[in-house]
Amino acid sequence: MNIVKPIKLLVKKIARFFLPESWLFELRSQGLKRYFSNSGWNLIGKVLASAVAFLVNIYIVRSLGPDKYGLVSYVISYVGLFSFLAGLGIEAILYVDLIKEPEKKKELMGSAFVLKIMGACLTIVLVLITFLFNHNDFYTNFLIFIVSLSFIFQSFGIINTFFQAKVFSKPVVITSLVVSLVLSALKIFCVYLKFDLIYFVAIFFLESVFYAIGYVIIFVGNKLGQFSWKFSGQTCKDLLAHSWPLIFSSAFAGIFSRIDQVMIKHLLDNAAVGFYDVAVRLSELWYFFPTIIVGSIFPAVLNAVAVSHERYEERLSRLYGLAFYLSLIFVVPMALFSKIIIQIAYGQNYLSAAAVLSIYVWAGIAVAISTVLNQALIGEKKTKISFLINLLGMTINIVLNFIFIPRFGINGAAFATLISYSLIPFCALLFKSTRRQGVLILRGMFFK
Repeated sequence: MNIVKPIKLLVKKIARFFLPESWLFELRSQGLKRYFSNSGWNLIGKVLASAVAFLVNIYIVRSLGPDKYGLVSYVISYVGLFSFLAGLGIEAILYVDLIKEPEKKKELMGSAFVLKIMGACLTIVLVLITFLFNHNDFYTNFLIFIVSLSFIFQSFGIINTFFQAKVFSKPVVITSLVVSLVLSALKIFCVYLKFDLIYFVAIFFLESVFYAIGYVIIFVGNKLGQFSWKFSGQTCKDLLAHSWPLIFSSAFAGIFSRIDQVMIKHLLDNAAVGFYDVAVRLSELWYFFPTIIVGSIFPAVLNAVAVSHERYEERLSRLYGLAFYLSLIFVVPMALFSKIIIQIAYGQNYLSAAAVLSIYVWAGIAVAISTVLNQALIGEKKTKISFLINLLGMTINIVLNFIFIPRFGINGAAFATLISYSLIPFCALLFKSTRRQGVLILRGMFFK
């Protein structure tokens, strides 16, 4: 049974419903069909993998209970605060450079890999240093250390970036599905036999190992020869010259997305983290849609620069509009039926998460638009502005969390996230060189 064709038809029907005919004309061209075919494969992989992960997560959440599940969520969020240093902002720049300078792929891949390995080792050391100040017990810190080791193997993620830049996602999608099924089986096995949390947390480390192995296999299988990568000091300098603002930008984005759960644990308790994480996972369940669409179609947007700047802006505004209206499809139903969704999925014990879900889910609209905005800023090499925007958003988020959590509990954290996320697209208006992005966002929303 061919499942690619139904997914493509569904995407086209959604596009026809929300977008005028003038927007769809170019989609019939052979050039853009390639990008939408790539989006189809990405959607298939993410939908299936997310469906499996979601169902498994329901079983895990119900089995562990709010307190134990809250501890696991805290550990993962704590490690996530340091992911910016492991990534070094390299992959976003690598993605753009592989599109613009494919002839330099050996130097780009080799240099990026070395930089990411160095960043991963430095990150693990930094995590260990924080143990002196975080006031956690030994067991919690040991769980954090296990998860932090995954940064080493995440360095192989540059292979995924390579395939995305080549608009060829099929092998990556198949690998992701296989890894997702194996990991889901291991999680169910550990929970069913009531193993200690340390075994469950170790699976998050194994996830990065399995993905690394899978990426190497598909890279070799497609006769791309990973051992032909070359390290270049000059290429490293060039990558870091453009990525250093993204290191901090990624830091702010990581803190942005994780700090609320860390603060809830220290200001409230593990159970509160469990309730909040359930709502966050449901709210973010569909976030891969704008990420996939932007990642798959943005090469077409970027390549339009060679035609004319007007063509580039036209395609970019369409992408903003698509992200906006796609987000509404998911946000509105989840906000209206949050209590029913929580009760069906997680049961009575997690009803405290319903109010959080009804608030937090609205942030998805700003997230979808910001996904396009950040990619546009990176593509235009305005990474310093991306850095400043994320800094401002993170600062607002932290301040609001300190004010709202003691007063309103986990609902306050949701409001802090909604407000800070919603302000990010408007931050582009603060800088002269990016004010045009605000115009393009409005054009996209009003089909201009």
